[in-house]
Amino acid sequence: MIRRGCAHEDAVRQASVTGRWTPVLQSHADRCRTCGEVRTIAAVLGTARVGPPPRANAQMIWQRARHARRLRAEEVASRIITIGQLVCGIVGLVLLAYWGWRAEFWPTMQSATVAATSTLPWLAGAVLLTAGSMLAMFRWMSRSSS
Repeated sequence: MIRRGCAHEDAVRQASVTGRWTPVLQSHADRCRTCGEVRTIAAVLGTARVGPPPRANAQMIWQRARHARRLRAEEVASRIITIGQLVCGIVGLVLLAYWGWRAEFWPTMQSATVAATSTLPWLAGAVLLTAGSMLAMFRWMSRSSS
């Protein structure tokens, strides 16, 4: 193994860590380029000691907890909105099927406009019910996130 550097490098490193310098080693570290670098690096690393852990900031903890609550509320709202959309789609399909069934099988229904006007209250009720539940959900989310 080819060693590049100085034979006194380990002794200089140990002296830098412990602070016990002999006069011969001190004069060698002043003259030798490698040992001078080792002394400088050991001194820098020796001053960069890890202190006690930082104190917990109460405001930061509160903000993180609020953010976690907001994420949970958004997750729940997303599930509720998805369920609401599925219910609206199913109700719409049922109403369309009912409207088609009435228009085809009831002989009194002569035109599609008559069938549409008879289904309109059901459709309007479903739309208003969905819009009201969505509005209530958005109001609930705005209160819980602030």
